[in-house]
Amino acid sequence: MKTDSEGCVIESCETVSEIVDVEDHQAEIARVIMYPNPVNYDKIIINIPSDIRGVLGIYDAAGSRVLSKEIIGGNNNINVSQLSKGIYFTSILSDSGEVWREKLVRL
Repeated sequence: MKTDSEGCVIESCETVSEIVDVEDHQAEIARVIMYPNPVNYDKIIINIPSDIRGVLGIYDAAGSRVLSKEIIGGNNNINVSQLSKGIYFTSILSDSGEVWREKLVRL
């Protein structure tokens, strides 16, 4: 059996030529801004970078999804009037697979 300098069997090794910078993708989704939080009103605004599209999910403390909405780059006005007072968990899953999470408090 022939091996290369890294100990791989030559006939079963593959060369990876593309390097993906995970930090760049995380930095992009990290630019999400949600306000006001805590929320006293009937809406929150979620601002995401202009080149991102995704789905917002809001979950109650038991983990049940109570709201789902498609969002696009820029300011997104989200009606939260149906949410009772309490703590919720928000999640944005972008079309490219990045995930952003944040706690939301409804007063």
